[in-house]
Amino acid sequence: MTSRKETNVKDVCIDLLEIADINFLANLHGLKPEDVEVKAHSDINSIKTIVRHCVRQMDRTIETYTNNRVMKDQKEYSFKEIIDMYLQISQTFFGMLRKFPLEAYNDNPGGTGEILNKRIQRIALHYLGHTGQVVLIRKMLGRGISGAYSFVKAMSIPTRKKIRKEWLEWWSESKEDFS
Repeated sequence: MTSRKETNVKDVCIDLLEIADINFLANLHGLKPEDVEVKAHSDINSIKTIVRHCVRQMDRTIETYTNNRVMKDQKEYSFKEIIDMYLQISQTFFGMLRKFPLEAYNDNPGGTGEILNKRIQRIALHYLGHTGQVVLIRKMLGRGISGAYSFVKAMSIPTRKKIRKEWLEWWSESKEDFS
């Protein structure tokens, strides 16, 4: 019998959110500036609006613990600014999650009214739902699913690291086009 590393709620939550995060980013890979304003239907948000909405959710979540926000509600941002803010916000959020003690995941740090592990599950599902909308718009534009990994991808940590490295390289080369 092989021994397995026992996982705890903290590890599971961070893993789940990392999977949602990399799928969210990966499906933006290869988009063109003109793609981000396209809507699948007049009642459906554009990719830019979807991404802004998800960034705002994570930023507001951090605010419940720090009383600080990066994104201003009434300000209009370019897609480049939104993605750059997301990279900053998500790095902060994952750093916070790694620092929280295990007990915090079954508690309500910051008095948010929701225990942390449930909040992370909700955020991950929310991101994956919106990622599905992005995939739909990509397919409508003839861009298909990004990369060779299909959807939902990056279940393993090495695959997530590989996709993130590829994505960051693409973003570094492409981001000025989205200003």
